[in-house]
Amino acid sequence: MSLIRHIHSSGRYDRPASALASALASYGDREANLITLTEQANAKHRLALQTFTGDYNYDVVQGIGYGADCAIVVKKSDFTVLRVWAEKATKYEQRRGPGGPPPAEYITALLEDRKTTKRVIVSVIHLPSHVEWDWTDKGAYSGFAWRVMVWRDAHRNWSKHLGQVKRSFKCTDLIMVADWNLNFKKRVFRVLLNTLHPTLKLGWYWKKLPTGGTEGTRLIDATLTNLKIKSHAQLLVDDESSDHRPYVELLEL
Repeated sequence: MSLIRHIHSSGRYDRPASALASALASYGDREANLITLTEQANAKHRLALQTFTGDYNYDVVQGIGYGADCAIVVKKSDFTVLRVWAEKATKYEQRRGPGGPPPAEYITALLEDRKTTKRVIVSVIHLPSHVEWDWTDKGAYSGFAWRVMVWRDAHRNWSKHLGQVKRSFKCTDLIMVADWNLNFKKRVFRVLLNTLHPTLKLGWYWKKLPTGGTEGTRLIDATLTNLKIKSHAQLLVDDESSDHRPYVELLEL
């Protein structure tokens, strides 16, 4: 048995690299052996990640072209990174017309536990925002239906990719992490994810939801996994690296 102390932070691309460095150090001090992040394509953020991993004995998994938005950081003494995939999740931009957010990307790593040799697939994505208000494509908010379509396409391709990795490497253990941009305090979106991934569990403990959220009061960042949840997700204090609050959870591999 091995324990995965996972901290996720949906970052903010325009926060100073010094804030990211400070946040990463605090995650390391909490003895996280798995850290996942979004919005880290900024060159200064990438450098801060590389500096942190060298100082704290972690490996960072991040794309150079595609997949640079997200990052997976693992403790070298606990995990070996066997394979990495960094790809676009969809060909569509998140809103119509030039100048909008680029297509969603994901980063995936196949990890092997050094003590048990068990393998686990970890994948992170930043899905499109502004999708809650027109989820059925029949709402009154013109323009949001496009983003819902893009969200669905990105999610479908991400899920298909993970299915291929599971089959190719005969690995069934999976950790899916995302800025889902859906508020899981609303039952409709918990039901949606359960419908899309009936064999996986959400990391939050629904019988006692936090009063706060990962973005204001909205709970839009979450883990889906088939691993045993030893300790459900808990919000950490705000830090200056993001406009989202990070969370920590304990999983058993």
